[in-house]
Amino acid sequence: MPLNTVPHQARTHSKYVLACVRVVRGCRYSLRNCCANVATLYRAGAREGGANSS
Repeated sequence: MPLNTVPHQARTHSKYVLACVRVVRGCRYSLRNCCANVATLYRAGAREGGANSS
């Protein structure tokens, strides 16, 4: 799998990571908690982008 097939997902993921960093900086969340939330958001975003049935 060539690397040029990844950028879109990688860019989207880094967007969530940056948002996570901002949240961590602004609030007192633990990084682990934040990353769990980011993973959930990322999965939800990927699901939305993939199949938008409901």
